Amino acid sequence: MTLKRLRTGTSGCVSRSCPWREVVGRWWGAALTPACPPQLSQQSHCPDFFLFLCRLLSPLLKAFAQAAAFLHQGQLPDTESGYTEQLFQFLQATAQEEGIFECADPKLAISAIWTFRDLGVRGATVTIFCPRSHPDRVAQGHPATSPSPHRAGVMVLQQMPSPAGPRLHLSPTFASRENQQRLEQFIRQFICS
Repeated sequence: MTLKRLRTGTSGCVSRSCPWREVVGRWWGAALTPACPPQLSQQSHCPDFFLFLCRLLSPLLKAFAQAAAFLHQGQLPDTESGYTEQLFQFLQATAQEEGIFECADPKLAISAIWTFRDLGVRGATVTIFCPRSHPDRVAQGHPATSPSPHRAGVMVLQQMPSPAGPRLHLSPTFASRENQQRLEQFIRQFICS
C-alpha cells in the first residue's frame, strides 16, 4: 500500500466504522485519510503487501517446503523428538549443499512438524488436489487420475498412541509421493527469491 493510496483512501474499506481507521490514522498521522488494509484475497489491490509477507515468511516457508520434501526420506513411525532430529539433520545437510543456512534452525524443524501434525485440526479446512480414481468417474469418461478437491481436516502427520508413547505416522493422504510433491509445490509457490 503506498502513501498516496492511504491519502486518497482508495484501498480496501471506506467505512467510517472500520476498526483500522484509528490504527492507521495514528500510524500515518491525523492529516491522512486512513483506510482499512486490503485483504490478502485482493492480491490485485495489494501485491506489494503480499510480496512483503512472502519475503518476511521466507525462511519459515522454505523450511516447510524442505520438510515436505523430506516426507519420503524420513523414518516413520517415530517420536516427535526423533522425527524433529531427523528433519533438523536434513535441513542442515540441505543448507550445506545450497550454502543457505536460514532454514537450518531446530525451531523451524519443530514448527514444521507441529504444523504438519496439526494441519486440519480445530476445524481448519485445507484444499489439496489429490488424484482420485473412482470407477464412476472413469465410466463417465473422466481420466482415472483427474484431480478432485479434497476438503477435510487433512493432517500430513498423525500422532498415534503406542506403548512407548505417542508416535508420528504419515497420514494416508500423504503416503503417496505424488501428494508429497504437490504439498511441496503448494508451499514453494509462496517463496520469494
